[in-house]
Amino acid sequence: MASSDRELPEISTRPQARAPNRCARVGGRGTVWLSLFGIPNIASCADASVGLRIAPEDQAEVLHEQVGLVGRVLVRFDRSILGALARGDPLAAPSKAAGGRCRALLAARSGPAVLTLEVAVRDHWSVPRPFRFGVMTGGPARGRLWLNSVLDWERLGYTSLLVTDHVDASAGLVASLAAAVSHTSRMIVGSLTAAIDFRHPVLLCKEMATLNRLWPGRIELGLGAGWSQRDYSQLGMKMDPFRCRLDRLREGVAIVRQLLGGAPLTFPGEHFDLQDASLGTSGAGAIPLILGGGGRQMLALAAAQADIVALNPQMLSTGPVWNSATLDSTRAKTRYVMTTAGERAAELELAIVIYHLFSQPTDEDVAFASRSLGIDTAAVADSPHCLFGDASAMATTLLARREDLNVSYVIVTDTSAEQLAPVISLLREQDSGMQWRPGKVGP
Repeated sequence: MASSDRELPEISTRPQARAPNRCARVGGRGTVWLSLFGIPNIASCADASVGLRIAPEDQAEVLHEQVGLVGRVLVRFDRSILGALARGDPLAAPSKAAGGRCRALLAARSGPAVLTLEVAVRDHWSVPRPFRFGVMTGGPARGRLWLNSVLDWERLGYTSLLVTDHVDASAGLVASLAAAVSHTSRMIVGSLTAAIDFRHPVLLCKEMATLNRLWPGRIELGLGAGWSQRDYSQLGMKMDPFRCRLDRLREGVAIVRQLLGGAPLTFPGEHFDLQDASLGTSGAGAIPLILGGGGRQMLALAAAQADIVALNPQMLSTGPVWNSATLDSTRAKTRYVMTTAGERAAELELAIVIYHLFSQPTDEDVAFASRSLGIDTAAVADSPHCLFGDASAMATTLLARREDLNVSYVIVTDTSAEQLAPVISLLREQDSGMQWRPGKVGP
């Protein structure tokens, strides 16, 4: 369903004893604070343009138009409106706000009166990106046979190949990327993700910049803080507390961003102290940066710095945090990222990895997914990290998730790549002719 046709549930206009998330309070100098937290689609919109319509329309003025996760809109009413509130008189029915992408009736209680407003939201999510699909792989464990698989994945419609970066569970990162990009004609290759603890940002930038000079526009760079204790143990390295690893990643991201711009960099950081670091006069060209996570600190960094944000289960060295891979948890991550990103929200591409894909899942399949993701078996079917059913059902599910979560970059493991191919064909047909324009609002 297109965003413009989406129907939002109407909120009751009758007085209620308690309306903690939909209340208005009269402030000083004729102002009213309207809390929009909990209103479908409004609370989850970042940097939305909000129009409030009251009949007659010239009786309200929007003074503040930033709606966040717990957003508020400050509205100034004239004396007749405040007088009606004070007396408890009913207000006129709101007029229809023409052209709004989404509409909801907001019933706000102040004293004995109920204030009913129509909120028309034109948000940055109104025009979704077309789908694109990636394969996540550990690299060429099977030697040259792996290159045949890469060619097959490109033929099946996958637009990107993302190589993991672990000591014994992955092949060499840069060699794998170079082999894949040289044997394909269009496929983008990248890391998902390179741990900054194991890869100095200057040297990693140098490798990725070289690839991007040879194959311009076909490189993505995913960075992470490192989470697997096994990797650290195999390298004989101490695994620092998360806050320290996150601070190191922040510095690494800042270095990468500046180095890729081409200018020499002096960086007096706590973890990296650089003097006149440079990739050469030509720079690296544009390389999209992937950052992902499941906790707020990682997601805040991704919202501020990434081009692509991967919505992941929250990981500890012992495994996933319980229930961090559920649908509700992923919705909260999306809202948090888009809210935190502010003006950048319109530019972000949201990605998700599907770890479990079954046409007809058995009880054993569901139990395995439950254990590996750290969620109840009842939550497995709805988890954005799982996908069940035939091709038509999977396509329908992905369309609904794009509408709900704004996720358009779908990544699967190499063992599931062939199974998803019919779904890619269906969704490519669905998206045919679709053109996404950053920051576009409205039709």
